[in-house]
Amino acid sequence: MNDMALSPGRLSGLGGSDIGAILGLNPWRTPYQVYLEKVGEAAPFEGNMQTRFGLYAEEFVAREYCEQTGRQVQRFNSMLRHPTAPLIGHVDRLVVPDGAKRASYRQEIRTDLGLEAKTASAFATGRGSDWGDSGTDQVPEAYLTQTACYMALTGCPKWDIAVLFGNQEFRVYHLKRDLELEAMILDEASRFWTDHVLARNRPL
Repeated sequence: MNDMALSPGRLSGLGGSDIGAILGLNPWRTPYQVYLEKVGEAAPFEGNMQTRFGLYAEEFVAREYCEQTGRQVQRFNSMLRHPTAPLIGHVDRLVVPDGAKRASYRQEIRTDLGLEAKTASAFATGRGSDWGDSGTDQVPEAYLTQTACYMALTGCPKWDIAVLFGNQEFRVYHLKRDLELEAMILDEASRFWTDHVLARNRPL
């Protein structure tokens, strides 16, 4: 790898939302935009009004998840890095196992379940929605691949997505680790990083 590939932070790998973009699943970003960010030709995506509100509301969504499920969650602030693929990420929360005091200790993950906290428009639940009923695993593909990245990075076999729709409806989705999907994601991450980012070859 070159110096750029070894640089700290988001420029040193692909995050969960980057994966959705390079696979053509992210409605807000394209593979070309990810490429420009990673080679330093464009400022990293810092979000918009919707994503900034989602970040602000993350704490409320996590607390509501605890209220509705009876579980406890814990922040995990360290950047995670996959041992073989250019995959990095920060998780929203880890869920504390029943009977335990914490989900991680000194950067060691001690749980089998993570949590992603989301907000979405009230219109996202209408006819033809990619969101299924609460309690299912039916979520938009961009979020499916994002949580698959987190399961690959943490080794957790399960991940919940808690979503607040339009500040009026709350749902929790339960996803399980899919090793076939995970392998595809790791292969695509490595291919994009090698063929485009390191090679400075713009994707079409």
